[in-house]
Amino acid sequence: MNKNTNQFFFNEYLQEYHFDFDESLIAKFPVEPRDHSNLMIINNEDHIIEDKFYNILSYVPENVIFVFNNTKVSYRRVYVKRENQKIVEILFLENQNNVWKVLIRNGKKLKIGETFYLDTYSFVLEEKQDGFYYISCWEQKKPSLNNLEQSELFFTKYGYPPLPPYLKRKAEERDKFLYQSVFAKKSGSVAAPTASLHFTTDLYEKIQRKFNVVFINLQIGYATFAPLKEKNFIKNELHPELYEIPETTAEILNQNIFKHPILAVGTTTLRALEDNFRKFQKFVSGTYITKIFLKPPDSIHSVDYLITNFHLPASSLFLLVCAFSKKEIIKKAYQIAVEKRYRFFSYGDAMLLKNLSKN
Repeated sequence: MNKNTNQFFFNEYLQEYHFDFDESLIAKFPVEPRDHSNLMIINNEDHIIEDKFYNILSYVPENVIFVFNNTKVSYRRVYVKRENQKIVEILFLENQNNVWKVLIRNGKKLKIGETFYLDTYSFVLEEKQDGFYYISCWEQKKPSLNNLEQSELFFTKYGYPPLPPYLKRKAEERDKFLYQSVFAKKSGSVAAPTASLHFTTDLYEKIQRKFNVVFINLQIGYATFAPLKEKNFIKNELHPELYEIPETTAEILNQNIFKHPILAVGTTTLRALEDNFRKFQKFVSGTYITKIFLKPPDSIHSVDYLITNFHLPASSLFLLVCAFSKKEIIKKAYQIAVEKRYRFFSYGDAMLLKNLSKN
């Protein structure tokens, strides 16, 4: 395809996945208790059920295997001071050769070599490139934050959860609990696996008693919030994300894939499982990078059920959901959700979907 043909295809394709949306539907905070959110269930093409999330076990098969992403949100939004005492907001993304790649709010006028301060720490702006900033980190004039363990201690003490930009508010102290799943274990994500936020400790423990439960770990990057671009379709890939499948998880899934349905809690879990299954035609333990881009008319073979939130129009997550349970019924479900003022996005309501892409 030439450039004009690519652009035409990109625009025409995405137009099918737009829907009318009122920004007032974006949930600023979750409901409490967190399992009292609305739940929409789609088990076939002809019937949409509405209930509350705390009743979700009434709609899953008795022999289902739950797969959770036990990633832990790292509190990487940090507020520091310039020499003129003005506050600067920094979002730490990743460490590269002892220099952190970061985002700085309203940082265009900052100059290379400028220093920021927080308690006994200082941060020097070393480079600006493609909208990102690169800072070196020091504590009492010694290099600091050079490894994940040391950095996590710093983020836990001084940082706040990196709430999604569409919430348009600063993180509060209570977000440290609200924007974290009750089974979070391994730090590193800069966004929450939001389907997991619906589970209370009681509901999670009930699932552990009644069902087979396994885990993957996918570290969610900030690019998860990026809008789709033409290059995503040309390369047929999204932003890379690191995931790990433990040996026990691979063994249990391989032993049961044709005997018991598999339920992915969240699109991040689905992304890891489908990428792994496509690579090996089974589940193989280890650490991998996925760039998988799931969209209609793709078929999904690794997972039978999916729990997910309500997503942004024409986003990669909305396309994934449309591939999983068919575009027509998902668009109908979203129309109902908009009309009934369901709560959208990270702190919003949930869906339980059966995989209709195999039919």
